[in-house]
Amino acid sequence: MSKLVVSTLESPAASGIITVAPGDIVYSPGSVIQVIQNHTYSVSATSFPASYTTFTNIPELTASITPKSASSKILIEVRWFGEFTAVGVTWDSMWNLKRGTTLIGRDTWFTDRASGIGGSSTSYTSSDASSTPEMAYFNYLDSPNTTSTITYNGCFNCGNQAGTVYTNRTVTAGASSYEHGTSSVTLWEIAQ
Repeated sequence: MSKLVVSTLESPAASGIITVAPGDIVYSPGSVIQVIQNHTYSVSATSFPASYTTFTNIPELTASITPKSASSKILIEVRWFGEFTAVGVTWDSMWNLKRGTTLIGRDTWFTDRASGIGGSSTSYTSSDASSTPEMAYFNYLDSPNTTSTITYNGCFNCGNQAGTVYTNRTVTAGASSYEHGTSSVTLWEIAQ
């Protein structure tokens, strides 16, 4: 096994030299520093209001990371499995992300309509309104500029009606013919 030991690295940047102290780790730009995942099969029912400006956190869609470097970027990947209480929800709703309590990754100038990072697949028909699940997948590359612990939350809004988001289950969940699934949030720290 080979081992490379250096005390300084020359950089093409204006500063010229990067000093490497004992115990320091140098990451190549674009490399993955760490990966955190919250993969969950727990079920929940989360109520939300009819509002374009209220973004309701979904309890299962949360994960925290402590970046190794303030210059790192964090790639957030969210995968949701579940169902909504009413057909209108799937047609006028959006998924978003929060870093702590701050909404990130979406246009802020649309306040009179559903606006966000991603939408849900729609499987609704009148005959299976409470027994056929939907899916959502969305991602965002964030630049938090910190080495403090960050919590990311997947959140949801719907402007035309209030309702309930059922996570990892269908609305009707009693019989063996109704699907249950899993959801996840994966955080990738990427070196810059």
